[in-house]
Amino acid sequence: MDDTQYHGRQKVSPDKHYNQRETAALLLNEHWQIIACNEASLRLFGFVSSSQLVNRHPAQLSPPQQPCGNTSLQKSIKMLELTREQGENTFEWVHINQQGEPLSSYVQLTRLNGAGP
Repeated sequence: MDDTQYHGRQKVSPDKHYNQRETAALLLNEHWQIIACNEASLRLFGFVSSSQLVNRHPAQLSPPQQPCGNTSLQKSIKMLELTREQGENTFEWVHINQQGEPLSSYVQLTRLNGAGP
């Protein structure tokens, strides 16, 4: 699988593009699994290697339930589907780090052109 995606009109490599960001950035595939992350993501979640994040679903980095009362899995599917339909989506979310501590987050999802159905 080629991890190269398109951002606007420029072809970018996930490692090159995402490692230059100061904020945590994850790249998901069409099955909503993490396929790339940057160093800020590793620090945020308390991991030392991208292999600890790759192939996970975002709900696996979250508590069982979000503050709104929905399960993290239910709400993540809803947010990801909205992003697929609308092209972008911004919302509040609670993640957990490797130690199980809650991380209040502001999430911005953007569908990259040519990246999945």
